[in-house]
Amino acid sequence: MHEVSPHRTAQYRHRGRTQGKTDETDALDIAWLLLAEGDTLPEVQRDDLSTELRLLSDHRDNLLAEKTRLLNQLHAQMLQVAPSYKEKSGRLTDARGVVYCRDVALPQDGRLLRTRLPIVHQLAEQILRLDAAVAVVAAELTTHVQESQTPIFALRGVGTIVAARIIGEIGVAPRIRCAAALAALAGISPVAVFSGGRSGYRLNRGGNRQLNRTIHVIALAQRRCDLRGRAYYYEETGRGQDTTGGLALPETAVGRCVLPCFLAACGTKPMHHGMRSPRRASRSRSLAALA
Repeated sequence: MHEVSPHRTAQYRHRGRTQGKTDETDALDIAWLLLAEGDTLPEVQRDDLSTELRLLSDHRDNLLAEKTRLLNQLHAQMLQVAPSYKEKSGRLTDARGVVYCRDVALPQDGRLLRTRLPIVHQLAEQILRLDAAVAVVAAELTTHVQESQTPIFALRGVGTIVAARIIGEIGVAPRIRCAAALAALAGISPVAVFSGGRSGYRLNRGGNRQLNRTIHVIALAQRRCDLRGRAYYYEETGRGQDTTGGLALPETAVGRCVLPCFLAACGTKPMHHGMRSPRRASRSRSLAALA
């Protein structure tokens, strides 16, 4: 059984005489795709530990997004109740600030204030419950990542949450066999722009954005905490790269180091496509030092 992505089905549907989308036309398009490219399509993988890590990582992200939304609401309400509340509570991103809002008691002057205070208390209670839920999910992620015995912790800037997301997106034993494929999957390979006398590269907005964000976090950590990563970043920005495009280069370097960690654990050697110039080869050796 082979895995067929929706955008590949759409490519064959657009080749047809009609542009309608029905179950019958989708089945026919999938049949044509399997007939033409069945040998190159990936096989469907069974659900394993990586599936559990991806589900837990998605759930944690959803909880954090909900917490951010409630924090914004709580801040808006507290500005109306006590505009200078931060002088006593501190930042709402700390549990101490949320607890202060939950226990705040002010003189009951006016009906509007009596209406706002219960809303503040309820929002604070919901945020504290979300904090507890996030802690439970993080503990489960830690247990599952330790069970996987992943070698990804050899990279600087990789913790439990980052490792869980990487394993969840590319699998315990990745099907991809070269750094170029990983770069295309994560959307960290720069897009060439050569048109109208303009030459250069721009950021890749495609690919798996969850995996892209995770590699971006690793690159930020290496730029902040690792001397070699920081030196490489400033070396590239000194060549004329802007701050956004300059950071894409460390992301590409991190992507080249992530895949060999998994393949070495699986006993598989990474594949290399194409010949590289001496300058590119020397840069690749310097990129490997970032790992």
